[in-house]
Amino acid sequence: MDPMSKNLTPHDVFFKQIFSQKEILANALTELLPADITRTMDVDTLVYLPGESVGEGLSRSTRADLLFSVSFGEREGRLAVILEHKSSPDPNVHFQILQMMVMGWMQHLREGKEPLPILPVIFYHGRRPWTLEDRFSSRMNIPNELVRNTPDFELLRIDLSMIDDDRIRSMRHMMAAAALLSMKHVFEDPNRFFSLLVRFAQERAAPYDIIEKMVILALDYAGHVHKNIPERELFRMLTTVTEETGMLTTTQKLQKIWIQEGRKEGIQEGIQEGIQEGIREGIQKGLREGIQKGIQEGLQEGAKKERIHTILTLSQKAFTPQQIADLLSLDMAEIERILAQS
Repeated sequence: MDPMSKNLTPHDVFFKQIFSQKEILANALTELLPADITRTMDVDTLVYLPGESVGEGLSRSTRADLLFSVSFGEREGRLAVILEHKSSPDPNVHFQILQMMVMGWMQHLREGKEPLPILPVIFYHGRRPWTLEDRFSSRMNIPNELVRNTPDFELLRIDLSMIDDDRIRSMRHMMAAAALLSMKHVFEDPNRFFSLLVRFAQERAAPYDIIEKMVILALDYAGHVHKNIPERELFRMLTTVTEETGMLTTTQKLQKIWIQEGRKEGIQEGIQEGIQEGIREGIQKGLREGIQKGIQEGLQEGAKKERIHTILTLSQKAFTPQQIADLLSLDMAEIERILAQS
């Protein structure tokens, strides 16, 4: 397996689900990237790029989590931005990013296009501190004398552990803030995690539909991260928090969802049990029919043998056994066996 490949984790899924929404991503970039970069970046011009545009020839697992272009600078040039998400320090990330950059440039050249500048951004929210060097030359431990002769770049790292919760709470886009709080605190005790999100929603006086979306996403995310906790227990934790904070409408909605999910599971389980019961009944019916057919054929065979026995008894003085076998189209051994029983 390619050492730089990665399997999709619950964090990858959540990250793409949230930040593939243009408005949310625009707000996150504006508030989290350095001011000297955002000052000349027009986030209103964000255009998502397919993974293949920087990654032809790469396996799907080594392509960027998110890739987009944006107007940048006074000349309104485009800038390609690789946004890669990590939930633990990855010593291979520099090589993974460099591979994406080079493959992207080579593809542009093959298509007769001018290669775009590429800004690599690492989005980190792991429990362990990020201890890796951000500069590629430092990661490679390249001697100073060779630095100018070696490709080099520095990862632009957004590290949630280094960003205060109050700063995140104050972000303009509520879902962007909620997503970042979720990614920062999802590893913690689910009770605290749910309470933090619900109270944030109250602080911001979030509309009901936003609250509903937030808590459902949080429940799903926590369920995938805390696999050791049954879904029913996570649901109980969340509804307890919404009840305690007076969010009764949200509690009722969650209960309704849970009932619906229960019905779905019940229906699916019923279908499976129905199929199994049908199979059992089919087997039993087959056995019954087989037994009945066997009895009937046995009776018929018995009657046939009884008739043969009667014929033999009446005919053995007039015909030889071989003549009887020929007349009845039976094997001679069968005739001899029947005669022996008489």
